Amino acid sequence: MSNLPTQQASFSAWRRLYRAALTLMPRAMRDKHGAAMEALFVHNLTRERARGAMAVWSAALRSLGDVLCRGVYERAVDERAAWLRGGAVHVKRVAAMYATTLFVLTDVMLALHAYGQWPRWQAEGIGASTAGELLLLAIPFTTALTMPMSVFVAVLLAGRNRTGVTSTLRTLPLLLLFGALSGGALLWNAEVVPRANARIVRMQHGETVARENDRSLTLTELRDRSAQLRAELAATSRTSTVGASTRATVELLAAYQVELHKKLAIAAACVVLAILAMAVLRVAPALSVVGAVSTSLMVFGAYYLGLLAGETAADRQLVSGAGGMWAANGLLVLLAAVLWQRAERSTLETSEPVSPPAASA
Repeated sequence: MSNLPTQQASFSAWRRLYRAALTLMPRAMRDKHGAAMEALFVHNLTRERARGAMAVWSAALRSLGDVLCRGVYERAVDERAAWLRGGAVHVKRVAAMYATTLFVLTDVMLALHAYGQWPRWQAEGIGASTAGELLLLAIPFTTALTMPMSVFVAVLLAGRNRTGVTSTLRTLPLLLLFGALSGGALLWNAEVVPRANARIVRMQHGETVARENDRSLTLTELRDRSAQLRAELAATSRTSTVGASTRATVELLAAYQVELHKKLAIAAACVVLAILAMAVLRVAPALSVVGAVSTSLMVFGAYYLGLLAGETAADRQLVSGAGGMWAANGLLVLLAAVLWQRAERSTLETSEPVSPPAASA
């Protein structure tokens, strides 16, 4: 196979796809057989080249399908074995750490909220019972923020390995766990938070303001009103009458889109922050408690500043609502990919055999 470099250059796109499919396989199997499987893949494509492009496509897709099926099967076998060896214990530890962290962070955030609102409540003559109700109604929107925060902290603290070797946490079970949590967070953000916000606004400003407040609308209501506003804008564009009312409609539509995508993006952050925490552990498995807390604070600060900047840009119609609210998640995924790749390179470098020193004459 002396012409293998030339063959590999000819099929670089197919090779990249095949190499990506190989990542489904367990790491040990990929390290042992991956290079040989990739070389065989390129050899098969080269052999089919004489029969034409369709033959190359058919061979490539068939090989990709085979490696995907094998990768899924081998990964399932590997994950099952890891689960039986104690993987369930690790997931339970992460879940327990998450519940503890969520309770603590929510209490801290509620205390800070009460401290900030107390002067206003006193100035408005709000009694203790009403203040208590307002504080209880603040739990839903506070929890919406602390859920993704708690995921990151829980994975870092539960996955630390003081020996400095790779974390014992496995990626797939955690993604399943926090994927389910993300679904629950979406329901929470879409239905519970808006209703609690509407109650707060009604208590403070009245029914009319609550009905028009974008944060008091459920996900379904935001979609329906957005569709209605788009229809109004389409009708206006046909009549070519653009005035102050049209600009107000555009601004309201932008606000609705921001709130709609915010609900989705914050729920998805549960999975995004879990992936980022796993990437951090791959780079620094022996992270101390102080390091975990410091890293969490930096990530939270960057993430919520990104959300705020995206929301501001979307409200000013500099970017779309989707772009503004999903940008922070995208940056975190990019950071996780960089850390993961760095950890992979580090693992490859440490696993390479060291050549013995040359004997001196």
